[in-house]
Amino acid sequence: MGFRSPSMSALAGQTSPAQGRSLREYEEQMSALRKENFNLKLRIYFLEENAGLTAGHATSPTTADGNTSGGTPESLIKQNIDLKLESLLKDLQEKQDLLLQAGKAMDLMEESSRRALHHNREIIHDLEHRLELLHH
Repeated sequence: MGFRSPSMSALAGQTSPAQGRSLREYEEQMSALRKENFNLKLRIYFLEENAGLTAGHATSPTTADGNTSGGTPESLIKQNIDLKLESLLKDLQEKQDLLLQAGKAMDLMEESSRRALHHNREIIHDLEHRLELLHH
């Protein structure tokens, strides 16, 4: 629906965590998503402020379910802003979900790296021990 951010389009074509993205790529992605998250929150704030929602007074009457009544320009503007706000909130939620996924993927990569390092150290220790036995 409506607004799609550039990072969402860029993320759609990237490889999955299992296909070997580096830790640096994840950090860059998380940084970009955090910046975009902040920008979306700021944009929502200004949309609400322009609509008079932050001051607590809307410009047109609403029905019990929150929809604007009638077809006045004010109600159409409020409806348009509400739709944009809904779209931005969905995008924000997607970004937060992506941040969580990226964080989990980073944790998995770190754990995998730690296990591989530990395993490699055991192999080195074993090989050093064998070398020592061969020299004696």
